[in-house]
Amino acid sequence: MLEVKKIITFILFLGIIMSCTYRKNEVFTKLEASKTHLDFINQVFETDSISLANNYYFYNGAGITVSDFNNDGLQDIFYTGNHTPSKLFLNKGGLLFEDVTLSSNLDNNFWNSGSTYADVNGDGWQDLFVCTVGKDQPNLLYINQGVSDNGIPVFKEEASKYGLADKRICTQAAFFDYDQDNDLDLFVIVNSQLMNDRNLTKPRNTGGNSYTVDILYRNNGDNTFTDVSEESGIINEGFSLGLAINDINNDGWPDIYVANDFITNDLLYINNKNGGFDEKANDYLRHTSYNGMGVDIADVNNDGFMDITVMDMLPESNRRRKLMQAPVNYDLFNYRADLGYAQQHVKNTLQINQGINNEGNYQFSELGTFAGMYSTDWSWAPLWADFDNSGTLDLFISNGYYKDLTDMDFSLGLKEKLRFGSNEHSIAYQKETLDKLNPIKKSNFLYKNNGHLDLVNVTKEWGLDEPSFSHGAAFADFDNDGDLELIVNNLGHSSFFYKNNTIENNRLNEKKQGSFLKVKLQGPGKNKNAFGARLELFSEGYLKQSYYHSNVRGYLSSMSDVIHLGLGAESRLDSVSIHWPDGTFQTVEAITPDTTLNIIYKPNRKKSTTFRPKTLFKSIKDSLQLDYVQKENNYIDFNNDPLFYKMYSREGPSIAINDINNDGLDDILLGGSAENSITLFTQNSGIFEKSNVLEEDKQYEDMGMLLFDADNDGDNDLYVVSGGSEFAGQQNACQDRFYINVNGVFVKQEGASLSTASGGPVKGADFDRDGDIDLFVGGKISPGKYPTSPISSLLINKNGSLQEETPQFLKEIGMVNDALWSDFNNDGWVDLIIVGEWTKIQIFINKEGTLEPYKDNALEDSSGWWNSISGGDFDNDGDMDYILGNFGLNSYIKADKDHPIRVYADDFDANGKIDPIISYYEKDDKGTLNEYSLHTRDALISQIVAYKKRFKNYKSFSEADFDEILKKQDRKNDFVLDAKILTTTYLENRGAEGFKISQLPIACQISPVYGVLVKDFDGDGNLDALLSGNQNSADPLFGNYDASNGILLRGNGKGKLEPVSTMDSGLYLNGDQKSLVNLFVGNQQVLLAGANLGTIKAYGNNAQNKEFNKVIPLGPMDAGAFITFQNGEKTKLEFYYGNSYLSQSSRKITLLPIMKEVIIYDFNGVKRKVL
Repeated sequence: MLEVKKIITFILFLGIIMSCTYRKNEVFTKLEASKTHLDFINQVFETDSISLANNYYFYNGAGITVSDFNNDGLQDIFYTGNHTPSKLFLNKGGLLFEDVTLSSNLDNNFWNSGSTYADVNGDGWQDLFVCTVGKDQPNLLYINQGVSDNGIPVFKEEASKYGLADKRICTQAAFFDYDQDNDLDLFVIVNSQLMNDRNLTKPRNTGGNSYTVDILYRNNGDNTFTDVSEESGIINEGFSLGLAINDINNDGWPDIYVANDFITNDLLYINNKNGGFDEKANDYLRHTSYNGMGVDIADVNNDGFMDITVMDMLPESNRRRKLMQAPVNYDLFNYRADLGYAQQHVKNTLQINQGINNEGNYQFSELGTFAGMYSTDWSWAPLWADFDNSGTLDLFISNGYYKDLTDMDFSLGLKEKLRFGSNEHSIAYQKETLDKLNPIKKSNFLYKNNGHLDLVNVTKEWGLDEPSFSHGAAFADFDNDGDLELIVNNLGHSSFFYKNNTIENNRLNEKKQGSFLKVKLQGPGKNKNAFGARLELFSEGYLKQSYYHSNVRGYLSSMSDVIHLGLGAESRLDSVSIHWPDGTFQTVEAITPDTTLNIIYKPNRKKSTTFRPKTLFKSIKDSLQLDYVQKENNYIDFNNDPLFYKMYSREGPSIAINDINNDGLDDILLGGSAENSITLFTQNSGIFEKSNVLEEDKQYEDMGMLLFDADNDGDNDLYVVSGGSEFAGQQNACQDRFYINVNGVFVKQEGASLSTASGGPVKGADFDRDGDIDLFVGGKISPGKYPTSPISSLLINKNGSLQEETPQFLKEIGMVNDALWSDFNNDGWVDLIIVGEWTKIQIFINKEGTLEPYKDNALEDSSGWWNSISGGDFDNDGDMDYILGNFGLNSYIKADKDHPIRVYADDFDANGKIDPIISYYEKDDKGTLNEYSLHTRDALISQIVAYKKRFKNYKSFSEADFDEILKKQDRKNDFVLDAKILTTTYLENRGAEGFKISQLPIACQISPVYGVLVKDFDGDGNLDALLSGNQNSADPLFGNYDASNGILLRGNGKGKLEPVSTMDSGLYLNGDQKSLVNLFVGNQQVLLAGANLGTIKAYGNNAQNKEFNKVIPLGPMDAGAFITFQNGEKTKLEFYYGNSYLSQSSRKITLLPIMKEVIIYDFNGVKRKVL
């Protein structure tokens, strides 16, 4: 009878709430404290002895812990308070809560920050651990003694007894079983309140002797803990704000991620399974957030691997960004890297797990800007949870700060004022100045996950758009209806409680979706919470979701240990697999949606049945003895050209493949850089012998190289393009070079007719059909005159002598990055296609040996930051289609037809040097896109000193629109270029209907694409494509574009290209990848990839059986082939002298068993049958 009364009361109370506040189809409804009785307001109070002027931590807020402390099946809430006492609220049902802090013996007057819970002593009751940040205040451990007669949990503080009463500045903690002994150990993160310079560049302290080293406590099994930090490898300093426990590398052992503020690295401690941890952040992550705050780890894309999200403070609007962007010092950026600091950038980061590489390290691609969640202002708590039960995890982010410390006018002015005077004067002046600072008060953010990292900002639509100073946050199903409520701990105003209406909305709209599954685990031994368990949910034989059970997530907060899985429209669930924290496994079948599944530890298998598939490619660099690391000199473009968005002096290396010593084997040439000569690898008995060649010309910056038989004497000669940006004003510093092959030795020829422009690509073809190879050489950059067009050249081969005969229309065609000789119209004459930076896709049609500009309406708005082009008949219709590498979408530099990137160029300050001012479209404070300067105030002043007078402070610059930065009267003689497409693209050749531009899959858009290699990699008769890229010499303000591991696109023969996951392809082409080629070692096809400031990488193809393949060397005049397959399908293949960016692949063709007939044709159309 009592239970029935409780249900009736719940329904009546819910009806009152719904009738007063619920709007139809509203996802979240904010419930006021007057209805929920959650009357908690976190506060801080300034005094003479403590304020932001002498305490970095003053406005950093506090967290929330959610757990069922009285075992009544309802989730309770513990709010931590700073100068406000922390409070415990019991859930009474019907979303009504009761403050039981005093009767639970939880009242304390310490400065609390984070908190967490666990059944520490294994007695069936949840205990509570509270971190303190006040001076000489110990951490607190409240042991749950059970409930009183009124059902209220009663706690006893026993931190000293358990050995956990540390008095350092501890921000958060997490219980976990790191040694798999079935009891709970404890990890505590440490910060500091000392007012030292936390961004001071000094050698990293990794010796365990810093006052900000985190703490690892081992559970002794007798209700005591021992600090084992140093012996366990926890020895790195940091200003720790965020903590997450998860199994990063899928080995069944818990790892630790610590997000650190300021210059100190984020830390990724990988469990070594031997009682300790190895710090692997720099091995796993390519860059991180600079001001690491809250952190959450979850399987964001449902691929079975855990992804990492860390918060920072990059604003969303142009005004706020320009107000906070500090001067960029690239030399300091590199110096910090030399000292062991990670590449760090001010932005939220989303690290997507790509699996294990060839060195045994898990690799992460940072895709925060691609996903659109990188700039949510001063952010604290990221929380991934399925708020709409769609089957994908949505992202909540809390933000806000009482004083805008990122205001550069304040920061630099304060630093100048504090250079002299006493400490008392310093504090007094800081307090006075801080009082004048504006707050950062915006709404929190919520992103709906539509899958494939398509995150849509639904903050306003879902009812969360109230400005606040929010910190810790948590989610739980507080009313047990099957969807997740959201609670937020605010500073200076009432906490938020948002009721979730998903279940009600689905019933109201009769939607057959939004199902859920809740799971409650009971673990082994004293780990009753089963922290460290991993769940995998299967439907129709496929993995649908994976979940790692750890309660500490977000910022200073802990979630309920009732696991919530949204199912979307899934109605058929096969099983749930549990990997228990002690390494055992259990499978539960016959799962019913919309229920709570209680799983008690009863392992029914010892090992996982997961199968690691054989990858398509395998690293073979070591077996080929390819020992090579590309080197660069110390030239920094930004010191002379502060408005560059990347460095043009670091665009190599090039790779050229051909037979140099006439033994029939492919040899390798790798282009040198200024002060570093060309490297030759000569093939011999399946391995390569290394030597340096042409050392007399090592002063040049090598760009494109081409090996071809220029004089028709039967061996391959060499053309090398000289380029780079470091030789502005130096005559002949970019002189191209031409070498004749004399018995395997290259002899330099007179180069009077060769280009002296800073060039890029060189591509060859017999375009005039006179029986020898002619060359196109693309001008890449005009040093000191960016972005004016350098000179491109057409070199006509006359009996082995290269004569410059460039048509006028071909000379100044922009900044050329790549070109391709290809017969796009099937008339038997190879045409020329050119791509570049700030240029459209340009085609020059070959009219019987004469090139003419070709127009196609589809290409009129095709300007981009194009890097590369390669061709193939992807739809098997008999003509050539093309893949074009571009800048990509993983940057906050975006462009489209209506919102292009532009560069305005002129000598605006009349000092004899071109000033290139780049604009882009960004949001204003109202969320409207407007044109703004891409550059910071300091970068513009470095280029044009007069801007210091025009914009006397950062505030005036941040509020200026583009017409104020570049006034119309200053633009009388400027020239303007634009880029309207940044996506890597598929250019479909539709014959008489012209070309069609289509964006390639999103996996191709996560980094700039340079290398494009087109081959039938899997031997199915359809062309595939392999893309490589990244850009690690970008302006540090924007961060490196380094997310790609190389993308394999599998073709279906009908023009559709589908990405293959890194874990299936086996390719890990990380680093600053540039060139990408194919060569043969015997009959084995080998991929070779060259990276700037990186090692060369070589992969063998596991799909093609070399014993059944026949490799045919091509003649020097062979231009392509017509292939008929056993199934009757036909295709066209072209053979190139130069394919994609700075790349020349082997001139050999593989005959596969699936081929029926192969007819090769030369540049004159003469055919021969080889199969």
